[in-house]
Amino acid sequence: MSSRASAVVSLIVAAGGLENGRPGAHILGMAKSSRPRLLEVRVIPLKPDQWEWRVCEGDKAILTGYESSRETAQIEGDSALFMLLSEGGK
Repeated sequence: MSSRASAVVSLIVAAGGLENGRPGAHILGMAKSSRPRLLEVRVIPLKPDQWEWRVCEGDKAILTGYESSRETAQIEGDSALFMLLSEGGK
């Protein structure tokens, strides 16, 4: 971690008392991250009654699934995205 990032983390920890517990660890993890990940949900029509959803990072599909309507595909893709975000990249 750079000295600037360390200083910012120290200020945050001192101001909010986050040195004890998960929030402090989360902030340290964020400071160490070199590049944020951009995840998106794509919904692709395959047939009139078949839609594919994908959670992608760039051109790489991380999760995929198939549904019978566009709305359901969007909902399932969004749910998969939030599941990935809630796991925090575990």
